[in-house]
Amino acid sequence: MRWLRPIPEDWIPWHLTLFIAMSDGGMALRAIEELPLHKKGDVVGFVNSTIDASVSVILVAATASTIIVEGALIFAEKYLNYRYKKGREEERQRWQEWLARKQKAEMSGERFDEPSPAEMDLTE
Repeated sequence: MRWLRPIPEDWIPWHLTLFIAMSDGGMALRAIEELPLHKKGDVVGFVNSTIDASVSVILVAATASTIIVEGALIFAEKYLNYRYKKGREEERQRWQEWLARKQKAEMSGERFDEPSPAEMDLTE
């Protein structure tokens, strides 16, 4: 489980991209909300209120982007673990079936020249 581990380096660009997109979107929405509340000449008031709002926007964006990326990492880890286990089971089944065919041929005195699953993997 990934609990309290750092985000892998190859995921950092995705995390930063998501964080920046959420921050920019949130800042734009806050600016649009603040714009009608200020008169034409009140640029300083508009900028100050937008900066004040930016703190909460950045905190929300940081929290949400981290939750999304961590959730994706946990899901990916579980999925890859599932695929690994399933692949091992399929490999074991291939070997058991091949071994059963080989033993059956040996017991009946027939020639068995079917390549093993490992040899078949090399030829594919």
